[in-house]
Parts: sequence; C-alpha cells; structure tokens
Amino acid sequence: MKESELLAELVSCIAFYGHLCPGLIIGYQAVRAALPRLRKGRARDEELVCITMTDSCAIDAIQLLTGCTAGKGNLLFRDFGKMVFLFLRRGRGAKARGVRLAMRPKILRRPPGTTTPADREAAAAALLAVPPEKLFTIRAVTDYSIPGRARIFPSQPCAACGELTMEPRLRVENGKMLCAECAPEPYTRGW
Repeated sequence: MKESELLAELVSCIAFYGHLCPGLIIGYQAVRAALPRLRKGRARDEELVCITMTDSCAIDAIQLLTGCTAGKGNLLFRDFGKMVFLFLRRGRGAKARGVRLAMRPKILRRPPGTTTPADREAAAAALLAVPPEKLFTIRAVTDYSIPGRARIFPSQPCAACGELTMEPRLRVENGKMLCAECAPEPYTRGW
C-alpha cells in the first residue's frame, strides 16, 4: 500500500475517533499487521471477525479499517484488559483461521506528564514510527472456535416497561416476560 493511502486511512481514523492518541495508533497498526497476513481486505459482511481483549480506543480504528462491528456481530469483546486482538477469517462450520496480535511488553511506557494533547500526539507519533511487527507478538491461529454468524431474533415488549426486547434476552418471572433491566436478581446482578 502506498504511503499516501496509509496516510488517508490514518486521517479517516482520526476523523472517526475525534483526535490522535496512542490507542488509536495501536488499532491502526494492528490492522496493518493483520490484514495482509489474512490476505483479506475490509469486511463487507461477517467473513472477517475481530475478537478484542480490550475496550480501548484501538477498537475504533479496527472498526473503521476492517468493517468489523458489534452491530454486524463480527466484532467480539472479551474485555480482559489486554492489548490483544484476534483477526479471523471464517471457515466452514464454527472454525476459523487467522492471526493473534499481542502488544509487546514495555512498548507502552507512559512517562509522567503525558496527559496533554501534545504529549498524546507525540506518543502516538512514536508508536506510528514503529513497524507493527515490533509492536506486537504475532502468531498464526488455526481452528479457532468462534460463534456462528449473527442471528436476528424477533422482539417482544417487556411486561414491566413495555420496551421491545430481543426474545432470547427476556426472562420469565411469575409468568411474565421481563427484560434484564426489569427482572429481579439474579438477572440484574453485575449491572
């Protein structure tokens, strides 16, 4: 890919996210490392899947550049608080092949005082200068089990609040179908 195309992608990421920061560059660099290894471009549907182990701003660059989104069901969150990303191509059945990227230790040393926009931009520029292969430990993944393609379920009104809720998410309580928000414990535990 030409440098001008890479720059255009980065500018698009910044416009989508709102500003330049190290996390956005991490997502950008992860995509730059993963897609060529998958011999795959941006997803049109669910043929490409990203499983992310963080909820950081890196995800915004990943969504924009890969087409993997929560709405399509091909951006899956396993929020373990780790800068780890799996990019997978769906195979036949529930197995997929792809690549796993894990941020290398000591890459994200944030010195004291990196809280201003200028400091964040400088840190982002430093990350952008590092080749993706040096930012991440990259390994091939084979036969990874992933959920099936997204399913569309009918919605029904909750008996308490009346809001439409996906049928599989409704709970039966005293003969009434309740959403998780209206259902008593243990359904609301952890909210």
